[in-house]
Amino acid sequence: MEKTLFAQVGEIHGKNQEGVFSSTFQYTPTDEHLKQLRGMTLALVEVKSESEDKGLVAGRGILDLFKNTFYKASGSNLKAMEEAIETVKASIAKEQMPAQMVVACLWGSVLYVGKSGDCGLFLARGGNTKKINFSKVASGSLFDKDGIFLADSTFSKNVNKEALGKFCQKDDFKESLEAIQTEIKEVGEALYVRLSVQEPVEKPYPVLIADLDKKEIGEEERGQKFQEAFKNSIDKIPKPKLKVEFFNNFLFRVKLEARRALSFSKPYVRKALFIILSPWLPRLPGALEDEASRKKKRIAEIALVLAAIFLISISVGFFNHSRKESKERFDATVASVESKLSEAENLEKINPAKAASLVTEAESELSKISSSKNPKVKNLKEKLAGLLTKINRIYNVETKLFSDLSLLKGKIDVKEIKMGASDLYAFDVNSGSVYKIPLEGAEPKIFVSEKEGSKNIAADENYLYLQTKDEILKVDQNEQEKRAAFSSPSWKNPIEAETFRDKFYLLDSGAKQVWRYFSAGSSLSGPQKYLTENFNGEATSFAIDGAVWIATGDSVSKFFDGKRQDFSIKNQPREISEIADIYTKEGFVNLYILDKGAGGVFVIEKQSGNYVALYQSDNLRGAKAIIVDESKKVVYFLAQNTVYSFKLQ
Repeated sequence: MEKTLFAQVGEIHGKNQEGVFSSTFQYTPTDEHLKQLRGMTLALVEVKSESEDKGLVAGRGILDLFKNTFYKASGSNLKAMEEAIETVKASIAKEQMPAQMVVACLWGSVLYVGKSGDCGLFLARGGNTKKINFSKVASGSLFDKDGIFLADSTFSKNVNKEALGKFCQKDDFKESLEAIQTEIKEVGEALYVRLSVQEPVEKPYPVLIADLDKKEIGEEERGQKFQEAFKNSIDKIPKPKLKVEFFNNFLFRVKLEARRALSFSKPYVRKALFIILSPWLPRLPGALEDEASRKKKRIAEIALVLAAIFLISISVGFFNHSRKESKERFDATVASVESKLSEAENLEKINPAKAASLVTEAESELSKISSSKNPKVKNLKEKLAGLLTKINRIYNVETKLFSDLSLLKGKIDVKEIKMGASDLYAFDVNSGSVYKIPLEGAEPKIFVSEKEGSKNIAADENYLYLQTKDEILKVDQNEQEKRAAFSSPSWKNPIEAETFRDKFYLLDSGAKQVWRYFSAGSSLSGPQKYLTENFNGEATSFAIDGAVWIATGDSVSKFFDGKRQDFSIKNQPREISEIADIYTKEGFVNLYILDKGAGGVFVIEKQSGNYVALYQSDNLRGAKAIIVDESKKVVYFLAQNTVYSFKLQ
């Protein structure tokens, strides 16, 4: 039995020079032929750049240039390595890019290396570490437990080789990597690779004495038994009952329609054939037709036939060319997606940010060929779905029907939903009615019936607030209404209402203001301007937890005590495109953003602005409003006069 080789890879992060960023990469061809021909590529690219993101993009571009040259070059691996390094050097010089790289190709137990600039390569063997000095390319054999380090310029100059050799002696690769990362902190960045040889394990199989004494069945007897078993299986198959009359009637109808069509078209076909063939038929005796005219007709028909053949050949050629180009694009896209998903799997633990970026890129590319029925596309979709959940925390959820409000009355248009103490309230802007939906699952009922001029609703534990064009009403749990405040000439276009503690708020998109009312017994006093500065864009929704969160088309602003606070959404795998509603409450950890354009709910940590998760469903496309019960991990959302729900992870 043969021995097997495998490589373990880990990143070492240390302090780098200011404005210098090092990126590490690992690439294994998906094509089996290329994998056997060239092996696996490991690289470190050091770039001077304004930011880490720009440095990563530049590094990936250099790696792509190297890969495209190395894996397409002819000749030996060493020759291909030299050609690829020269191509990279020429490109760096042409672009005047302050960049350098070191790259290694692991082909079995043979290592091919190349570099450009001051990056270095170290070999750890038997407790000793040595820097491998070479100008452009080199090669050599590795042994079991050998460790190699692809190092940037800072690591190459400052690393303690004795400490490096000591830590590489640890049998467990993970412990070795953690020890190096802990003890060698301030010396730049490197990619650590260890080659291991796995001995074959030969599994013993027990031999039963009874098996040795068993008499084998003869060929003739075995054949008879097979025939009997086959016959019995055939007999068990149910014989279909064919309705012969149906097929006979069907064939008769087809023949009848065909005869009718032929009898109708026969005279027209004969006339057309006569006109076409007349120049070629022998002249009848006594006919006065001019021979020159017949020749002209024949020439014209030949020209038409040649033109038709020419057009058909061009069409066929164009079709074949388009088909070939389409196949090449398809194959290139599949190869690119496979490569990025494979690289994302490898980087999942050592660099989650890179892995998430690669998965997002692969998803964008795969969407271009998602309509294809090719089995490769289906397999890639399944693999992508798993990685989206695992790395990017994107969940495709199954939504449940919670309450169908269209059953209460006809021609309704439910605009928004609000949460009370133990109920949801749904506002029908078409009729001015409010429907009460118990959270325990009871049937919804009409709570406020057809209040003319109604615009917005809000709710707290005790009251429902209904803002009309003329006033603000308070409705208690016994459905008793009382005027809390008159309308204000300051109102321009209030689009949503909310409550917080004993206060009532109106979001006015026309005035670009939030109006605040204070509780005064059973009435409300106000309005007062809450914002000391206007928000940008067209407001779509707001939420209050002590701070006021205002959503516009694709962004969210935070205000506290009327002043804008520093807040931005970070690290989301997809851009937010069309915010329909946002939701949070006092004591909530997260802010929930309903993006009807993306068909999903983004979960954002309020304190940091960091992305937490994205929940997607087709029912969320075109949804209008959301309510979240964070303690029970349930999201309720309104779409097409129906309330749905789904569970948070």
